[in-house]
This record gives sequence, C-alpha cells and structure tokens, in this order.
Amino acid sequence: MSGEIDEENKRVTRIVDDAFGGNSRISSYPELDERRRIKVLSRPQRNDLISFCTIGLSDLQPPTDIQPPLGVEILAVSERQEFPKVLVATGLYAIEDGWLLSPGTIVLGVVAEHLGEPLLPHLLLLEPFLWENEEFSSANYPARLLPGCWVFR
Repeated sequence: MSGEIDEENKRVTRIVDDAFGGNSRISSYPELDERRRIKVLSRPQRNDLISFCTIGLSDLQPPTDIQPPLGVEILAVSERQEFPKVLVATGLYAIEDGWLLSPGTIVLGVVAEHLGEPLLPHLLLLEPFLWENEEFSSANYPARLLPGCWVFR
C-alpha cells in the first residue's frame, strides 16, 4: 500500500468510520512500519475510550494454504492513544511470521512491548461486539473476503 489508500480500503474505511460515528482520523506509524502499509483509523468515543481499526492489513496476506486467501482488519477499543502501535505491531507479526489472526488467539507480550507496563500485557482476539454494524461479522468485498474483524481489549 505504501502510503496510499486504494479504493477497496477506502470502502472499508467508510464502513468503519460510519460504525465509529463519523469524523475518524487516519494515522500511520512509520517507526514500526517503514513502508506505511498499515494505517489505523481512530475516533474518540464516550467514557474516555477510543475506537481503532487497521486499514490495509487485509491487503498483506500471511503465507497460508487457505483458499481464497482471507484478509483481516483489526478493531480495538482502548483508553490509550498510543494503542495503535499494538495493532500495527500485531499486524506486522502476522505478516512477517505467518501468524493467523482469529478469535481466541492470544498475542503474548505485544501490549507490554509497546505500552510499557499495562495491567494486561497480552492481547486476546475476540469477535467484535462493541459496534452495532453487522458488516463487521462477515463482510464480502470484491477484492478480498473479510471473514470478520476482531476486538482487542
């Protein structure tokens, strides 16, 4: 993706932005992802929480025998503004090390690695449940199949 958001990712961005309540912003994290392949959409919510979603991760398939190749974007909610670094790092681990991201997966130590000494040092991937948009549970896109997006808490 190298800096630009293609039409398919713009569609994903619009769907997620709508679910987040609109007026989200997109950031990249070149200190983690030099080629800026993975972006993060974010929007403040109530109770000092922020909703996040990766954009572009679904373009970068880890090596797998699954056909058709499945793409995944990661949804999250946190009170920490720096939480997108955890999402980008998790996405890069998946791509570079061939990790499959799915509900029930625990990503050991990634929160502690990027946020210091959090109460919970690991990520647990779950089915999305905080947003009311049904497209998160199973969405078909012309260029890829997104079997679901998962929430990190």
